[in-house]
Amino acid sequence: PLTQLQSKQAKASAKISAWGTVKSAVATFQTATQTLQSATAFNQPKGTSSDSAVASITTTSAAAVGSINLEVSQLATAGKATLLGSYASNSTVVNGATASTMTVYFGTTSGTVGSGATFANDASVSPKTITIRANATLDQAVADINGANAGVNARIVSTPTGKRVVIESTATGGKTDFRMLRSGSIDANFAYDPSNNASAGNELVRAQNAQYKIDDVAISAASNTITDALAGSTITLKGVSAAGKKANLTVATDTSGVKTQLE
Repeated sequence: PLTQLQSKQAKASAKISAWGTVKSAVATFQTATQTLQSATAFNQPKGTSSDSAVASITTTSAAAVGSINLEVSQLATAGKATLLGSYASNSTVVNGATASTMTVYFGTTSGTVGSGATFANDASVSPKTITIRANATLDQAVADINGANAGVNARIVSTPTGKRVVIESTATGGKTDFRMLRSGSIDANFAYDPSNNASAGNELVRAQNAQYKIDDVAISAASNTITDALAGSTITLKGVSAAGKKANLTVATDTSGVKTQLE
């Protein structure tokens, strides 16, 4: 009798286990079919670029299906230059016993810096003022510039002649060149003025707009990011096109999600 009871118990346990397996499989199937009933399983847009070295494309769920041909002749760049001064170390004191100010003007540089260049202020952008703390070292002066939210970033680089400060606009486009003028007790060489032949500093990058064609329509823009060519998609310019070559950027329905759900 004990053996028979144990046998019955084992059979009952096996049935319960089998039923549990079936129930789990049914639940998994129901979840999969519910997912397939959703339109998003069939309609997810996906962007592709025929030349990733020229441009990339990302899409949102609301991206419109379509394609464009893109030819890039110039990327947008930010103005970049070194200040005039060269210093022995990062701990060199560059400011006097009272706080000084740096005023940054944004605009357009024309001509050769150091040889008769001119600078035209962008009237749509107000000058930015940066306060440099009293007795600031080179490190501290750079920190004050970066903490001022003045539209420029600064960093120290080592050169054969000493430590120099590289300044770069935080935005790109043809009007992001700058003049950086000093007032107060800060070192006279802690400045950059492209229109001053005697104390210009060194221009590293001239600001410029991106130049490209979409379906043979010429466009100039301050940014390397395009959001209005294909609705719901973002195109990022990466490089200049090879001569006579166009990149094709396409947004199409991605059905790989359906395959994944069926698997």
